[in-house]
Amino acid sequence: MNIADITVQEMPLLKRKEVRGTLQFSGATPARAALTAELASRYHAAENTIIVKQIHATFGFQQAGFTAYVYDSPESKQLIEPKPGEKKGKKAKALEKKE
Repeated sequence: MNIADITVQEMPLLKRKEVRGTLQFSGATPARAALTAELASRYHAAENTIIVKQIHATFGFQQAGFTAYVYDSPESKQLIEPKPGEKKGKKAKALEKKE
């Protein structure tokens, strides 16, 4: 896996960096865990402070674009990112009414 065309945008209020770039790979599209490990080594950050939002591959090509966030600390990540399985909006209200 080769990462190229990286743009980094600082977001000081959210205490994170937004990283966008392209991946070049052979075989299957790399997993989020593999991309997280690569970004952790590149930005000297712990893996638990990085979240990969999306990897969007184009059919038939051996490259994909990605968007990831590198947080300053695990605490700032925990404050901003939703918990797994957390429902929002109308679905959450409907689930509360059923219970």
